Amino acid sequence: ISGSTMLNLSLLTADAWSVLIRIFVYHQK
Repeated sequence: ISGSTMLNLSLLTADAWSVLIRIFVYHQK
């Protein structure tokens, strides 16, 4: 795996996590 692919993957994972956390927090209210 090249560095740029790894960076893209980590960015996508971070984005997915932020979305999940946002949904989780939203439903907690």
